[in-house]
Formats: sequence, C-alpha cells, structure tokens
Amino acid sequence: MFINILTNETSTLEVDIDFFLSSTLEVHYICSMIIVQLMGGLGNQLFQYAVGKKLAIKNNCDLLLDLRYLDNQTAADNHTPRSLEIGYFNTHYKLMSEDLLRNISPSFNLMSRIHTYILTLGDIRKVKWEKSSFHPQILNIKDGTFLKGYFQDERYFKDIRDVLIKDIVTKQKPIDQNAFYLDKIINTTSVAIHIRRGDYANNPHIQAHHGLLPLSYYQHAMNVSVDSIKNPHFFVFSDDIEWVRENIVTESPITFVSGNQVNTNYMDLELMRHCQHFIIANSSFSWWGAWLGTAADKVVIAPKHWFNKEAAIELPREWITLE
Repeated sequence: MFINILTNETSTLEVDIDFFLSSTLEVHYICSMIIVQLMGGLGNQLFQYAVGKKLAIKNNCDLLLDLRYLDNQTAADNHTPRSLEIGYFNTHYKLMSEDLLRNISPSFNLMSRIHTYILTLGDIRKVKWEKSSFHPQILNIKDGTFLKGYFQDERYFKDIRDVLIKDIVTKQKPIDQNAFYLDKIINTTSVAIHIRRGDYANNPHIQAHHGLLPLSYYQHAMNVSVDSIKNPHFFVFSDDIEWVRENIVTESPITFVSGNQVNTNYMDLELMRHCQHFIIANSSFSWWGAWLGTAADKVVIAPKHWFNKEAAIELPREWITLE
C-alpha cells in the first residue's frame, strides 16, 4: 500500500507503509472535517481561520482548530508566545477532541505522518505551507485534511468575504472609552494608522525577520492621505502609544487610541475596521483591519516591503504601496 504525503513543496512523497499496519489499531474516522493548526497572534490566526472556513464551506464540513502550538509555547528568541484570540469574535469552529489530539501528531516529519495515517487508515491528509506565497492547489483540498501554515493571501478566501465580515465582529460591543472612539471614527473622515513596534522593536531576532518600518514611511503615507482624502482625521493604533505620541506629527486632526492592552487588542481591531481609510504596518493585524473596512472609496496604504529577507506578500491590487 502506498500513500501520497503533501509537503511544503510541490512534490509528493510516496511511502510504502504495509509493514506498519496492524489489525489491533484503534481507528478514528475524521474525513468530514477540515483541521487547521493555529499559530501566531490575532492577525495570523485570522488568516488560518479564513482559509479553514473557506475549505469547510466548500466541502460542507466542520472546521476544527488545533491549539497545541499555542498551548505549548514558551518564550523564545524568534517568536512571541500567543494564546487563542479569535474566540473574542463571532467566529464559528470546533476544537479538536482529546481522542483526536492523541492520534494526530502536530509534527510533519515522516514517521509522524505514517503514524497518523495508520491511526486513521488514511482518512487524513496533511498539508504544510511554510512560505507566504499563494498555492492555488490548496483550494482543491478535500475534507479530512490537516493544514499548517500562514496563508497570508486574500485569494484563499476572498470569495467568502461577506461571511468573514460577519464572523470577524467582536462578541462584546465597544463600551466606555472604546465607544467614545467608535463614535468619533464613524462621524469623521477616519484614517486608521497602525504602528507595530513591540517585539518588532525590542527583539533583534524578530526585527531581523520582519523589519521595523521607519518613521519616514508613516509621514509619507500621512502626506499622501492629506493630498488624496478630504479632511482626514487620523486615528493612531499602536502597541507603543507613548512612542507614537512623541513622534507622529501632523497638522490634521489626530486621535491616539489608548487603553486597550495585549489581552484586549481585539478591540483595537474592531475599532480599526470601522475606519474609512487605512495606513498599515507590515503586520497581519493591521492587514485585517484594512481588509475588513467596508467603505466603498477606502484608500489603503501599505509598506512595499513586508519582510526583511523574503519577498513581500501579495497585497490586494487596489492598495497603494510605499517605501
């Protein structure tokens, strides 16, 4: 018996596993579901949710989330530990059961794939895409597939945009200070500016990969906004709001959105999505804020370079890119 195992490259690996089969194995049938392993912060989790939702709708099956990567993280030089964050929204999914968790290895090495195949009698396929580029064959995936990757491209899920706009709304409506900000955002020509610092600025390993956008990018983007948008009112979102207050200068009206912490950053995203226009960072968090914006004439300004050493992700064509 041979199986085809999809890897993060275009080739497949054919493996003879007859030797490993045993009549005493417990079998778990999982064919009527799409499983996605969550990794990273809120923005990355939303990309992973979106591609899983797309495939679950297409295959008329359940979407299950594997949280083991999030649950088992420890602080490391090259990443920041995260927790499940998409649960604050009206997202629809199930969590993997303990039985399924025991029988599906999160690893993608050869022996773990053989182990998973044996325990499920081939009813699951594993797909791992490490790179950010678009792989159209993923859209043809059938149910019974376990996905691991970042999937940072709207082409995976653009055709279910209406569904995602309804899903990615916070369960809790903005109150107190957030309600005040929301009212100002709705009643002005609002331009969201997201300035990502945090681990991009403080962790040299993460900065070396992602890159920290210079202040000149934001000043240039604000100048472009002033020239192209009538009476803009800037709303600045950042994980380092004090640095922003000291460094962002404009003659236009500006509001520095403060008060939401790391564990409530989902509320910043909820506020951002109500803005009419956007200046975003090289951050999946602000990508989603802009993508979810529904203004018919929205202007989105994004950095031309998304990573330091890798090709930029494919941004929506209508977005403006600046150095």
